Amino acid sequence: MSTSSWIMATPPVYARMAPYSSNKQLLAWDRLPDDEAVWPEIRRLRLMQRFDERPSFPTSIYHLKGLQEIDLPIDFAENLHPEEWTNQIAKIDFDEREGGCATIPATLTFRRCEALSCCSSELLFDATSFPNLKSLQFKWSKRKHERQEFQIESLEELHLVGIPNLDAIARSEWGRLRTLGLVNSQMTSLDGISGTSNTLKLRFKNLSKVDSLEPLGGLKSLRHLDIQYCSKIMDLAPVIHHPSIEQVRLICSRIDFEPWRETIMNGRFQSFSATGPNYFYLSDGEWKWSKKRGKRSA
Repeated sequence: MSTSSWIMATPPVYARMAPYSSNKQLLAWDRLPDDEAVWPEIRRLRLMQRFDERPSFPTSIYHLKGLQEIDLPIDFAENLHPEEWTNQIAKIDFDEREGGCATIPATLTFRRCEALSCCSSELLFDATSFPNLKSLQFKWSKRKHERQEFQIESLEELHLVGIPNLDAIARSEWGRLRTLGLVNSQMTSLDGISGTSNTLKLRFKNLSKVDSLEPLGGLKSLRHLDIQYCSKIMDLAPVIHHPSIEQVRLICSRIDFEPWRETIMNGRFQSFSATGPNYFYLSDGEWKWSKKRGKRSA
């Protein structure tokens, strides 16, 4: 999360926050400003963790009655209570700490929360704690994915980091899901992705062992496809012949586009950009083609 729009409070300037309370945003180190006059105005809060100190959860955040968005260290996940306070939060972003792991107590309910993000640490939680969640980004837990089906019926956007396969996806129903992202995975196949049949957008990044896009044929509603750094994917045919894909972006692809040049340039795609042995890009409504490497379309 960018800090450019946040007010930063670092010792010993906590008391100086009051004149800036109209901005309704606060970036603080481990604890809130001592001046309680600014508390009712705070809508967005980011708590930073000092690397040279053991983090201490600032219970004073429970007095921020107007708080709607919170960004905090993963170590604080288990400290989120009481329920009256958690029900006012609409967005939670846990700061990244590689290798961390935390559990949100199953007794808590975040009724207003629509967005939850935790991409570098393992976050364990009960789906019933987020009945209205629409957007989720998190690191797949090796301890959880084998023994428990993962499903949140309200989800519209899901980004999974490190998921080993799509078995859990295939076992569940995803009627509302429109965007799916798979990042940094050692999975060898996209089999099971058809379980997200209503998906409109797909994003793959660093799927180093996936070598075929054939399973995408089962996604009849797919419109947007974004593939980055998936070096074993060499065959573009499943994309070219897909009945509904309209926009394609391929970054650092090893696909040879020459056999598909005419098909792409005269085809139905609204936009198509790629880097590889050749690249395509759409400019002023016309298809362009070049053998120059490394260019990306706007």
